[in-house]
Amino acid sequence: MKRLYLLALTTLCSSLLVAQVPKLTPQEIIARHLASIGTPEARATLSYLEWTGTADMRTTRGGAGSGSATLISDGTKVKFAMKFQFQYYFGDQFVYDGKKVMISHANDGSRSPMAQMLFLQESILRDGIFGGELSTAWPLYDAKLRGGKIGYDGVKKLDGRDVYQLSYRPKGSGDELTVKLFFDAVNFRHVKTTYEIVVPSGIGSASNDKLAPTQDAIYLLEESFSDFRQLGPLTLPVHYKLTYTSNNSNAGNWMFDVDYKTVNGQKLPGE
Repeated sequence: MKRLYLLALTTLCSSLLVAQVPKLTPQEIIARHLASIGTPEARATLSYLEWTGTADMRTTRGGAGSGSATLISDGTKVKFAMKFQFQYYFGDQFVYDGKKVMISHANDGSRSPMAQMLFLQESILRDGIFGGELSTAWPLYDAKLRGGKIGYDGVKKLDGRDVYQLSYRPKGSGDELTVKLFFDAVNFRHVKTTYEIVVPSGIGSASNDKLAPTQDAIYLLEESFSDFRQLGPLTLPVHYKLTYTSNNSNAGNWMFDVDYKTVNGQKLPGE
């Protein structure tokens, strides 16, 4: 009986804590998120961004090391590139030039697991979701969300803190893509984006996927944003983490940690 009482009390306290976070509309969350970056006048200067920094890579396939990363955006155009010196992985380059998406591949035509995922869903790059607010193409900078649709999923817990979760559907994407955006419930900074692509068995998955004939291919990608800094009139994250996983045992898990050191040719404060 005492255990049941304690369980009920714990549940009640948890409900009260969640209730303290006000329910907001997606539009209110986006407005406060934009305000956390800077004033409308400051954000209006976000026409071109060029980030450069260091990148560390780890994979369960074996191997770890350091390289470089670059994120360049100009309006809705975006280019993300990482370079490493590994026997089986030299890096990747993802580009949207305003008209078409280009995903890097090796000389034999094969792509890295993360590149293959983005190749399957070009809207991730075309709509500017990839890279978050570090890119001028970030759809939340556009009042019309570049034609995408937004939904409210409620208050969630992320690493022990309350966050607002929104769902985002890029224009022209199908049901196989699920995108979730996470915003700190206190300061409204965008701290994570998750992407899930489910490809029905036998349709469009990578040729080297080690899956049963009746097994759907599931690709998962997480972007995490941290170490927010005051950069003139703007507040933006300078630490960026990418984590790729799938149900394909051949691909393994891939983790990338990027620390940006310069923006538009200028050293970041504290570097």
